[in-house]
Amino acid sequence: MVQVATRDIFQKLTEMAFNDDTVSKNLSGIDGFVNNNSNDATVLKEILDSMLECGKTNVESYIRFYNYSMKHSLFCLNHLFLKSSIVLLHDFQKTNKLDTNTTQITLLSKIIATILKYEICDYIDITDSFETIYFGKDVRFPVSFSDIKKYELEVLCLLRSKYTQYIIDSDQVLDTPELIRFIGKLNKIHNLLALKKYTSQLDDIVYSDKSKENLFKTDDISPNDYDKAVYDNYDILLFPMINDDIRLKNNKISFLNEGFGNIEYGTFSISSEDNIHFKQTFSLEHSDEFEDYLSNETKNKILSIDDSVNMQFVFDFSKFGNDYKFIFSKKAGKVKEMMNNNEQNNGINVTFNGNPSFENSPLMIGNNQKMKFNIVPLKDMYENLANELDKTSMNDNEKSSLQDDINDTIKELKSENINVSKVKEYTNKIKTTITGLSGCAHLLTHVEKIQSFLSSIGGN
Repeated sequence: MVQVATRDIFQKLTEMAFNDDTVSKNLSGIDGFVNNNSNDATVLKEILDSMLECGKTNVESYIRFYNYSMKHSLFCLNHLFLKSSIVLLHDFQKTNKLDTNTTQITLLSKIIATILKYEICDYIDITDSFETIYFGKDVRFPVSFSDIKKYELEVLCLLRSKYTQYIIDSDQVLDTPELIRFIGKLNKIHNLLALKKYTSQLDDIVYSDKSKENLFKTDDISPNDYDKAVYDNYDILLFPMINDDIRLKNNKISFLNEGFGNIEYGTFSISSEDNIHFKQTFSLEHSDEFEDYLSNETKNKILSIDDSVNMQFVFDFSKFGNDYKFIFSKKAGKVKEMMNNNEQNNGINVTFNGNPSFENSPLMIGNNQKMKFNIVPLKDMYENLANELDKTSMNDNEKSSLQDDINDTIKELKSENINVSKVKEYTNKIKTTITGLSGCAHLLTHVEKIQSFLSSIGGN
C-alpha cells in the first residue's frame, strides 16, 4: 500500500502511473487498512474525503479504482465507494457539471451493482407512485424508475426484501400510516413481479382452494399457516391491509381486507375516551368483507357522544409471530353523520355522480312492486368489472361471452324500469362462468361485491 497520509491516498494513486496489478495490490492494502480501522471515524472520514476529491478532480481514475474494488470484492472499500459515489452523483445532478451523461450512467451502474451485490436495503427506496427511485441514505438522489430497466427485476426483488423486513422484522411497532404504506408498496411489487418473474399469476398464489392444492398438495391448511408457508417456500409476503374505509349504515358496520394476506382471530373494537363500545373477534381472508351489527344500545351510546370526541377504530391481529394494529381515529360527529346519512339513503353509502338518469331509478323487486333506489354504485361496480375483465388474459371466446353478459346487465341498468331479478340472474350467470376459470379470483371478488349489494335490495 502507498505510504501516504490517508487524506491524500487517492490523489497519490492517481498521480502515480501504476499498472493494473500494482493498483489492485494497493487497493487491497487500503481495504485491509480500512477494515483494521473500521471503528476510527476520523480515518474513515479522511479516506472518504480523499475518494470524493479524486472523483471531483479525476473521475476517470475514480471509476477505474471503483472497478478494481468491485472486481476483487473489496468489501470495506466498496462500501466507501458507494457512499462517495452517491455524494458525487448527487452533486453532479445538482450542479450539472458533467459534459455528457456517460459518467453519470457509469456511476449509477456502479452504485446499483454495489447495492445489489451486498443487498444494502437502507440505500434504496421508491416513491408510492413507483415513478421515482432514490439511492442513498443520508445523501440521496432520485432516478426515474423507467431509467433502470436493466436492473428492474433485481431492484424489485431487493425492495421486496426491504419492505418485508420492515413489516415482519422491525425493531419497533410500525404505526398505521407506515404499515399501510409498506404493505401498499409490497403489494405493488408483488403485482409487478407477477408479470415479470412468477410463473403463476398472483391470483393463483393468494389463499384459495385451488392454490392450496397447487402449491402444497393439501386442503388442510389454515389461512395464516398458508401465508407463512408461501413466505417460507416462495419468499412472498402475503399481508392483510385494512384502510379507514369503515362503513356504517343503520346498525350495520363493515370493512374490507384489501391486502393479499389473511387475518385469523383478530379483534375489532370501537372506543372513545377509554370506553369500549363495541368489540368483536373476526377472521377475514384477502379481499373479503367483514359485516356485523351494532346493538341498539351501542348505536344509541355512539349517538350520545359529543361530536368533538375522537373515536378509535382498532384492528388487532397476529401474523408471522408478531402483533399488529390498524388504528383509525374519527370524530364522533363524523361517525354519527355517516350513520344518519346512511339512514336517509336507505342504508347505502354512495355519492351521486350528477347524472339524473341514474338517481332514484325505480327497480322492479317482484310482484310488480317498485321502490326508489340509487343505482349509481351498482352501475359503477359493473363498469369496474368490465374494465378488469378487459385487462385479464383469457381465452378470447370466454372473454367475449363474459363481456356480452356484462354488457347485457349494464343495458338493463340503463332501462327506465330496472328488473332487479334479471340483474341478479345475469350476475349469477357471470359468477358461475368466472368460478370455472383460472386466474380470475380478482373478477370473482368484484362479482361477490355486486351480489352483496343486490342482496340489500331485496326481491327474488
